[in-house]
Amino acid sequence: MFSSLNLNTQNKEFTHLLLLYVLWTASWNLGASLFEVYFFNTGLSITNLLLANTIWFIAGIFAIPLLTKINSKTFMLAATLITLLSFLMIAFFKEPWTAFAFRFLGGLAGFFFWIPFNITYYEFRNNNNAMLGAIYYSVTPLFSLILPTVAGWIAITYGFGPLFILSALCYALTFVIALLFLKNYTFEYNFISSLKAISGLRSLIFLEGFAGTVIVSALLDIVLLVHVTTPFEFGLFVSLTTVFSIVASIVTAKFSDKLKNRGKFMLPIVAGFALASIATALAPNLIMFFIFFGLVQFFCRIFFPLPLALVVDNSKSIIESMAAREFILNIGRVSGALICYLIVISSNIQTALLFEGLVLLLYIPIFENRKKKLKST
Repeated sequence: MFSSLNLNTQNKEFTHLLLLYVLWTASWNLGASLFEVYFFNTGLSITNLLLANTIWFIAGIFAIPLLTKINSKTFMLAATLITLLSFLMIAFFKEPWTAFAFRFLGGLAGFFFWIPFNITYYEFRNNNNAMLGAIYYSVTPLFSLILPTVAGWIAITYGFGPLFILSALCYALTFVIALLFLKNYTFEYNFISSLKAISGLRSLIFLEGFAGTVIVSALLDIVLLVHVTTPFEFGLFVSLTTVFSIVASIVTAKFSDKLKNRGKFMLPIVAGFALASIATALAPNLIMFFIFFGLVQFFCRIFFPLPLALVVDNSKSIIESMAAREFILNIGRVSGALICYLIVISSNIQTALLFEGLVLLLYIPIFENRKKKLKST
């Protein structure tokens, strides 16, 4: 079905797909980068912010086993529309409950967008799996250099409502681009077969979700609220720390593609990611926190393309592998976030980050145990 897709012969189609991704990512960075500081200032506690971030990961757990026939264009259009409406919701309904609704809708949109996008995107592979992964994971930090600061300025100058409306308008543009330029593909997967397709990677994927994704997507920005609580300062901090990660992921992942041995990169990068997370949790002042927070950004941007490339390298069916990967990731994300929620109830958010950093270190022995059975390690 996707055999015609190739970077050399289908550049226009790849360009359209990349344009959609860029617009989606820019729209999200503009509106969602201040999610935690906005709802914190509406009265939502740190504990409830973490609970909202936990809900973010739940929708995909139920959707993936049930919706096994996917129309790629229809799903991505649905994802864009859901996200557009969710930004309008928090723009016009300034209540704490909308944080939970926004995260749930974001998780649902994530299922509709990321599975068809990932399947299509990684069909443009030609010994460039990690390079594609580097492009994939480099777009966000490029936008994060500017857009969180811009968002903070808009929020303090005009208010959060206009900021969220602007994000919704950006998603409206994304919807139009997808409607006009995306090709539609229909594909199916068997849920049980898809889990078998990643049998050698399930524990690694689970741990990536349990610790790696929870650190970056659920904890870091909440921990930042301990030090910074105003929109502009929050956005500026996020932008400045992004500098740590701009170049590293592209250079390292491309070099890894040439070596065909991602294991040489994986272990020191995981160790750096975990130790930086632990140091961030223990940082005694804002300056040290800034340095370690930036190092987390640095190491995570190098780390995330590598396990994704491993899935692609070891995939017999990219459709089944991507569906199963997203499901296992979400199981890990929800499990990790719920445990962190319980930790925060009894302790604080820094302890939760410390816990996740320690858990992430387990990735190293598990990877060592699995790597002999995997390609590109």
